[in-house]
Amino acid sequence: MKKEQSSLILIVDDQLYALQGVSRIMKSGGYETIEASTGTDCLKLATEMKPDLILLDVVLPDIDGRDVCKRIKSNPETKDIYVVLLSSIKTDSDSQANGLDHCADGYIAKPVPNRELLARVNSILRLKDTEKRLTEALEFNEKILATSCVGMATYSSDGRTTFVNEAMTRIMGGTKELVVSQNFRHLESWKVSGLLDDAEKTLSTGAEKMRQVYIMTTFGKKVWLDCHLRRFKSGGEDHLLLTVNEITSLKLAEQEKQKLIEDLEKALAKVKTLSGFLPICASCKKIRNDKGYWEQIESYIRDRSEAEFTHSICPECARRLYPELYKDE
Repeated sequence: MKKEQSSLILIVDDQLYALQGVSRIMKSGGYETIEASTGTDCLKLATEMKPDLILLDVVLPDIDGRDVCKRIKSNPETKDIYVVLLSSIKTDSDSQANGLDHCADGYIAKPVPNRELLARVNSILRLKDTEKRLTEALEFNEKILATSCVGMATYSSDGRTTFVNEAMTRIMGGTKELVVSQNFRHLESWKVSGLLDDAEKTLSTGAEKMRQVYIMTTFGKKVWLDCHLRRFKSGGEDHLLLTVNEITSLKLAEQEKQKLIEDLEKALAKVKTLSGFLPICASCKKIRNDKGYWEQIESYIRDRSEAEFTHSICPECARRLYPELYKDE
């Protein structure tokens, strides 16, 4: 079993003294080792043990070491294992080039001093560790981009789409392949919304631009987008980064809110109130309106409020107008 703190090296050589000698050198450097003397055993151990590095002799009794290397690199289960070919016979430059053509990660001509061999192995495994860390970092970043709810897309200076994440694909309403195939300079929605002008200014001046746009995408989806454009360099060339948040639901809520406010203002405009001094006749009780005409009090109040009138008679007026009805009181 491989220890977490040390790398596992598979050493393959049909010469016992060479096999044990290389193994001893690797162990002196703090590495764990396993050994094989044939190509068949090498392939078996590579699949079962997944070593970090294979030091593989070119001349083996059953399978040529270069073919063993090619099989290891062709197998999805073992393709990431580093393989370095060693040979004391095939040491010319053509043989070394041929070995590298068989997918080897390195080629060492024997004999080689112990210290140099160990130093080369250290260097190779440091490179492998660096590549592993880089791969993990890239996978981590890809997961972040894939799970982000913010749409992201990058474009080359000639307008070609170079990358889109899943959120951007979902927001645009198309497939990833179709979205990536687009050139932003050819999109009518960018031209109409003003996004194209902002993109050109960002690419030419480097100034970041922000804009909220309502567009119909080329895939027939109507969306409100909060857009942010930035310029960045890659490979010595200017590129454009577009990040978008879909705010369609927010905008619809704002529109509904505005409609409710307008409806309320209309309703309030219909509510009429009376205030200030009202000129009223001391005799007939008519009220003079703002045009100088005298109106019946009920007409005046009805036209300036929500009040409705129903007529009756108070007790005092009833006694005055109909005294016969109250003569016995």
